[in-house]
Formats: sequence, C-alpha cells, structure tokens
Amino acid sequence: MRDEIKFLLKFLPLYFIPFFLIARVLPLGFLTDLTAFIQSKLLSLAGVTNQLAGSFIYPQKISFEIVPECTGLSMVILLFALLYSTKINPRKRLSALLLYTPLLLLFNQIRLFALLFIGATNGQSALDYAHPAFWLIDAGLVFALWYFVLQKTHKNTEVKNNKTGKNKKAPSSSGQG
Repeated sequence: MRDEIKFLLKFLPLYFIPFFLIARVLPLGFLTDLTAFIQSKLLSLAGVTNQLAGSFIYPQKISFEIVPECTGLSMVILLFALLYSTKINPRKRLSALLLYTPLLLLFNQIRLFALLFIGATNGQSALDYAHPAFWLIDAGLVFALWYFVLQKTHKNTEVKNNKTGKNKKAPSSSGQG
C-alpha cells in the first residue's frame, strides 16, 4: 500500500474522531467559559468595553460565542493526528506534542484576542471575514510545527546513521566514479 494512503488511513480517524468528540459530544462548557473569561479580561485591558455571559462575549457592537473549537483543542488535535500518522520515534512524538501543546493554546488566546479586537473596532462583518482567515493561520502554524519535527527527526536520523556507517552510498554500478 502506498505511503500516502497509509498516512491518510491513520490521519483521518485520528483527527476527525477527537474533533467530533470536542465539537459535539464532550461537555466542555467549563473550557469555553474559561476561554471567554480570559478574552473578556484581555479586551478590557486593551480598553475595549465588553460584556460576558458564560461563553458569549459582547465587545462593543458585536457578539461572539466561544465554542469548543475556539479553545485551541482543535489545533492540538491536528498536531496529534499529524504526529501519530507519521513515522517518528514514539518518544520524540510525545515530547513534541507535550512541548507544542502549551504553545498552541497560548497562540490560540492571542489569535482569539486579535480576532475579537478586529471585530470590536471594525464591526461584525470584519469579524466574519477575519474568522476563516485566522483558521488558515492556525492550520499553518500546526503544519509548520509538524514540518519542523519531521525535519529535526530526519536530520537526527541522518546524523545517527552517518556515525554508525548505515548511510554510506554503495559504489555505482555504471562504472563511473
């Protein structure tokens, strides 16, 4: 079976099952409320008047609901699925996930603040246009981290193989150099 098919057969359930669970099944109200609370405080610190009602934030003339997908968990799930669908040393895979999860969650708070600030200062239509663009930024960051892990893992494997002599090229059979 081709490597791409194997990757997809691993990746798709590793991403979509947990994503479905956080989006539709698991009771994550405490997490959405906490995220909304943090955003409300950040907006207040930036001088943006807002009201908070559970997971709903009303900065100035807009409204925004923090849903489970807004908490940063979807970014962590994407990184998890990418790492566990790829041939990587299990310890390096786990350490990358543990290292980058807090970074992704922090980045998500910054992203949400920027998004809400754009909406509060420019209106609901600006928020509606910016929201999908910010999803692309999220995904881009996750893919960049995954790529970094792959490159680092590949580079470390090459160095290790060079030290043990496993990476030496066989002589050419064409008779040339």
